[in-house]
Amino acid sequence: MKKILIIGATGFIGSHLTEEAFSRGYEIHITSRASSSLEYLSSIPITNHRIDLFNEDALRSLISEQNFDYIIQNAGIYAGTSSSDYYKINASLIGKICKLLKEEKMWPKRLVYISSLAALGPADYDVRGAIHQDTFPRPLTTYGKSKLQGEELLNQFGAAPYMIIRPTAVFGPRDTAFLPIFRMVQRGFKIYPQSKNQELSFIYVKDLAAMTLDLMEQAPAYLAYNLSNPESITSRQFYEEIFPNGKTRIDIELPLALLKLLANTQTVISKLFGSKTPILNREKIAELTAQSWRVDTESTDLLDIKPRYTFSEAIAETISWYKQQKLL
Repeated sequence: MKKILIIGATGFIGSHLTEEAFSRGYEIHITSRASSSLEYLSSIPITNHRIDLFNEDALRSLISEQNFDYIIQNAGIYAGTSSSDYYKINASLIGKICKLLKEEKMWPKRLVYISSLAALGPADYDVRGAIHQDTFPRPLTTYGKSKLQGEELLNQFGAAPYMIIRPTAVFGPRDTAFLPIFRMVQRGFKIYPQSKNQELSFIYVKDLAAMTLDLMEQAPAYLAYNLSNPESITSRQFYEEIFPNGKTRIDIELPLALLKLLANTQTVISKLFGSKTPILNREKIAELTAQSWRVDTESTDLLDIKPRYTFSEAIAETISWYKQQKLL
């Protein structure tokens, strides 16, 4: 039985990666903190290693003793209290793993780093009109810059066969980041931070999990793969998928000046109270107002690795889960 270590397995994306690995017959090992909830993994046989990932001795022992066939580094943060938080978790951890693998002469078949399309930035700067595998990176946020640094560390120090996975915006069951948008639209409010025809890209979390393991098992190493639904979706189409034929009370495009005012206000409040960076912040405005996040999927299409769900099916399943949880 092939042995896999999934770092960052207990949350939204990680739990789906773990479920997909279980469905393929892997012997699953995860790392977790004492405070981590295993709610989503309760029905899956796992070996849970409760270690501090930044304790080098503990991480070294885990890697050397277990001799994993595959390692997925999915641990990361989207909102931190300072820029150092982002770089510590999103970047330096993959560098530390590379260092330990090299020192211990452990060569898993694949070391997979879950990065983000934010590491490249929007398609606005690519003359081809879409984000490609080789698009020159222009990240707009500290989050994106920290993910890019993680990629650079992997490219520089990764001795084991590795690959980089860059998902676009991820949604699906267990996600709460998109929940406010679903609630807003189902209440009849369609508010656009850019234009109604802004090109967006999404990937359903179950497709992300399945495509990641497909790539891990089948695709060439030492490359980055951008994962997205093949079709781009405009802001208007996204809202219509969430609440087709629903009554619209408000349908407006927010002026950039108002967005900046809201973001500045929330950023100042978060700093005053020492809380995490709010979802709407000064940096996020640049991402929200980019004209296009369209993704070219040729690199995965050529390998015949594609989403299993249509966008409509994925939205319907997400809404069903929200309702089961009494969130909608």
